[in-house]
Amino acid sequence: MKDFGDYSDCVEYVNQSEDYGDCLRGEWYYGDDESLIIYYGSFGNYNSPGASCYTHSEQHETENEYRAALQQWIDQPEYLESEEDCDDDDESEESGE
Repeated sequence: MKDFGDYSDCVEYVNQSEDYGDCLRGEWYYGDDESLIIYYGSFGNYNSPGASCYTHSEQHETENEYRAALQQWIDQPEYLESEEDCDDDDESEESGE
């Protein structure tokens, strides 16, 4: 297993949205092609990427399994809609627009 500092400049951020103040919250991931390990975690106002209790990893047996799991992370949106945008969409659907 690698320390976060060994790959911190290579992480990708996904599912980001606004948090308290000027901060963002969301998830991050890094796929290590050599060891077939995906490191991932969450971040937000109270935890930063790489905080030990918010960092996880999963090692895959085969390259195909690893690639499929990594693709799920790659397919995640970089940013999520804000809660206000979601509320507007709900109102539009209810009114038939």
